[in-house]
Amino acid sequence: MRNGFTFIELLVVMVTMALLFGVGYAGYRDFQARQGIINVTRKVKIDLRLAQEYALSQRKLCSDNSTDSLIGYQVEVSTNSYEIFAVCDLPGGGPLDEISIKTETIPTGFTLSRIPVDTIPRFNVLGRGVYIFPPAIGRPDMTIRVTDTNSGAISDIIITSTGEVR
Repeated sequence: MRNGFTFIELLVVMVTMALLFGVGYAGYRDFQARQGIINVTRKVKIDLRLAQEYALSQRKLCSDNSTDSLIGYQVEVSTNSYEIFAVCDLPGGGPLDEISIKTETIPTGFTLSRIPVDTIPRFNVLGRGVYIFPPAIGRPDMTIRVTDTNSGAISDIIITSTGEVR
């Protein structure tokens, strides 16, 4: 009777382990990619809801001039970042005053885009919904699309004219 394993038996075990590892690693990479886009989408949604909450609570972050009136909070989106502004009406009917509240850069490997292009949502005070400008004909909502440039996966954030963020 011999002790040990033959070379063929060891080779079969090694190949089986390599196949299991390869399948598991591929599944892990897919999971990691899905989690990345979920996390970026979640972060953008949280900040959109922050702007909405500030508008609903009329949190005034305008200049020190007490006669300024808060109109709402708008979110400007570029390819790799977004910024939240407080929009205030200056006394005397001059141009609107925009004060930056928060700027976020999204992680490398992800991009943001607006549908329709060049639209900007503004959450109005007192629950007056969302003003999406410039308004698109026949489309009262806007979409912020998060794209994973590595996998091509996309996730859409829809902002309705009634203020729903989904």
